[in-house]
Amino acid sequence: MTGSDCKTGPVNGHRSKSSNGGLSIPPLHEAAKGYIKDTFEEAYGFVLCRENFRDILTKDGKALKTVGLWIDVKQSEEQVQARWIGIARVVAVVILRRQRKKEWYLSLLELATHRVALPVTYFIDDASLSLESGPDFPRYDALFVDSRYEQRAAEKLRDLPTPHRQVQG
Repeated sequence: MTGSDCKTGPVNGHRSKSSNGGLSIPPLHEAAKGYIKDTFEEAYGFVLCRENFRDILTKDGKALKTVGLWIDVKQSEEQVQARWIGIARVVAVVILRRQRKKEWYLSLLELATHRVALPVTYFIDDASLSLESGPDFPRYDALFVDSRYEQRAAEKLRDLPTPHRQVQG
């Protein structure tokens, strides 16, 4: 498998603001996806890939081969997806809304080896995101989660820097 055989992108689909006004994960610029993909591949030494889950998972939801998955966690499905990631024993880039007081977020954080705090400029709709501010403004992270082990595969979580330049796709 080569890098050209795989695509980064949402396993669960991109969403912007929902029709009921709730917040969800806005789409990332291609350059931002590229930075996250390259950083993951450098850290883990294997390809970040988006394949059909049937090709890489057993019937009980375990991974058949070592491949990195790209997962956008949909709002309102965070707890279910966090539980699945823990059960499936996968290595994944998990794009999600930061929610430090939620048990599902903390469980993923405990398994994460790396975190990239995603700046507003990484999102396609950064102009409208910039207008929102304050302590309740949603923050987003890319977590590199390795759930093949019961505890974090690294000694501690490593916060990775993000380039300060404007990302454009």
